[in-house]
Amino acid sequence: MTQLLGPIQKRDILYGVKRPQQAELSKLAQDFESEGWFSDALDFSQQAGDKEKMKKLRDLARDEGNTFLFLKSLRVLAESPDNNADLKKCAEVAEGLGKIRYAIMAFEKLGDLDRVENLKQKIANDLDIQSELQSRTQVFIPEHAEELEGDGPEES
Repeated sequence: MTQLLGPIQKRDILYGVKRPQQAELSKLAQDFESEGWFSDALDFSQQAGDKEKMKKLRDLARDEGNTFLFLKSLRVLAESPDNNADLKKCAEVAEGLGKIRYAIMAFEKLGDLDRVENLKQKIANDLDIQSELQSRTQVFIPEHAEELEGDGPEES
């Protein structure tokens, strides 16, 4: 097992303080990929300018139904997700593997709202989904002055 960088070290390399050579960035990308940290591998591949590695990670994300990583790789590669056959494949793989939230995300991007609704029904008993749906339809209206922000009695 490779000793991976911590979050502060990653930040310093990716966003400013340290400026490593391309070879070091490529090695870091490889280390993160070999440990299964694909999003970090994509970040370091982008810094290294390694388009081939970024495309490899995009294809891996598609084939594993990892919509988050797939969409991130499309952004990094400046590719459009709209009506993308690969995005559809990613969505179908995600659905087949039971990664319903990833499938929903992909089908939403594709504009397939019927499929999105069907998938949401599939996981309707999931408490996170119930909470999300309720938060979209319920608006908090305070009944008492104490519930209003900034409108209560001022403290001296």
